[in-house]
Amino acid sequence: MKKNDIIKKTRHWAKILCCNEIDLDIVFKKFTKEDNHDDGTFVTIAYTVSNARYMEATIYYNTAKLKLLNEESIVHELLHIKLNEVSGYLYANQEESAADKWKGYFEERFVSQMSKIITRL
Repeated sequence: MKKNDIIKKTRHWAKILCCNEIDLDIVFKKFTKEDNHDDGTFVTIAYTVSNARYMEATIYYNTAKLKLLNEESIVHELLHIKLNEVSGYLYANQEESAADKWKGYFEERFVSQMSKIITRL
């Protein structure tokens, strides 16, 4: 997928998923080893950093892996933004280690499943 198409599709899905009211930046960069947010089993195509309190988020797309990107991947990243709001409540009300455990297990699984459902409607 080309960068312009990725930007258009990200903005399109952001509107559908009600993420268009936040300050959303889209960044393209070649990922370093530190950018790979996994255990090495999966190729990191993109990752998202968001702050629900200030309604800000950045999606980072790996320029070396753009050909692997599809609409499901885009929706997946946007769902991380939506779920970050819930995570904020979790960290406010739980011990950090308990919150990390919940988030680590639930978040990735949830956004992966939901992105499949949403893009197949």
